[in-house]
Amino acid sequence: MVCSTIALSVMLYHNTDPTSFYENRIPANGDASGTSGYAYTTSCLVKVPCESGHYWKCDIGECAPCPLSFYQPQWGQTSCWPCPFNTTTDEEGSTQPTDCKRRKCPFYTKDGLGILESPNFPGEYPSSVECHWRVRPGRNKRVLVIISNIQLDEECSDLLTIRKTDRPQTGVVFETCQSHEEPVIFTGHSRNLWVDFHATGNSSGRGFQISFLTIDDELGYLVDAIVNDDKIDTFDKRPGDMSLEDKHLLSRLLLILNPNYTASPGRNRRPSRKKKPIINVVSEDSSPTSFNNEEDSHIELED
Repeated sequence: MVCSTIALSVMLYHNTDPTSFYENRIPANGDASGTSGYAYTTSCLVKVPCESGHYWKCDIGECAPCPLSFYQPQWGQTSCWPCPFNTTTDEEGSTQPTDCKRRKCPFYTKDGLGILESPNFPGEYPSSVECHWRVRPGRNKRVLVIISNIQLDEECSDLLTIRKTDRPQTGVVFETCQSHEEPVIFTGHSRNLWVDFHATGNSSGRGFQISFLTIDDELGYLVDAIVNDDKIDTFDKRPGDMSLEDKHLLSRLLLILNPNYTASPGRNRRPSRKKKPIINVVSEDSSPTSFNNEEDSHIELED
C-alpha cells in the first residue's frame, strides 16, 4: 500500500484574462508543444466554422477535436483553452471548463476529523478512476463513519466499498453502486478499514464525502445503540431543517465524542484545555495540507 499526503479538493479556476490564454492555446497548426508566445492568429483560411469542442487545424484543412486537457465552449474557433493545472478531461472534444477534472484521491484531517472524498469532489468525478484508502484507528479505538450522501452513476456501473480486511470480496461492511440521498452512519469494529472506489468508463456523478471520527472502544457499543435505535432522516441538512429527534441524536453523539460540548452556547462555562486532536495522519512527506500524488492513500489514526 502506497502512503501519500493529505489532500483537499480544489475548485476549478477559469482565467478570464484572454491574453494569458492566447499564449497557451493549441494553435491552428496543431502543435500542442512549446505554445508559449503564440498569438491569436491563423496562417490559413478557415473554410468551415468548427463546432464547440473542436478547432480548425491548418495542416489537415479541417476541424479537429480539442485534445485531452483542453476544451472549447464556442464554435468557429482556431484554438482550444487549456484546463487548469493538475486537471484533465475524460475525452477529446470537451466543451466546458467543468469537463476539466482532478483525478487524485484526496483525504484531509483537521481538529479531530478525518475526511476522504471522491476525485474532483464536489464536482463530478472522472471516468475510469480508482481510489484505495486504508483507515487505521489507534489502540483501544474504533471509527465512527458518516457519509452524508452518495451520488453515483445511475447505471450502477461504479462501486464504493468499505471493508474490514484487505482481501477483495471479504469482510464487506458497506457497499453500494447506487446513490443515497439519506445519510449513512455506522461504526467500524475492526483495527483497519479499507475504502475502495471504482469508476468505469463513460460514468459520472458527484461522488461522495466520508467523515471519520475515532471514539473510545468502550463507548462504541453505546454509539451503536444510538445509531441503531434512532432513525436519522435529516442529519445532512441545515440545523434549522433538522427534526427535533435528529437534534437530540446529534447532541447525544457530540456529548459522547466530546464531553466539553454544550448545546447551549450562551451558558457561561470555564474555558477547557486545548485537547490533542483525536486523529493524526502519517503521510509519505508529512505535509498534512498538500495534495497527494498517488491514487493509493493511507490514513493512520493514532492515539
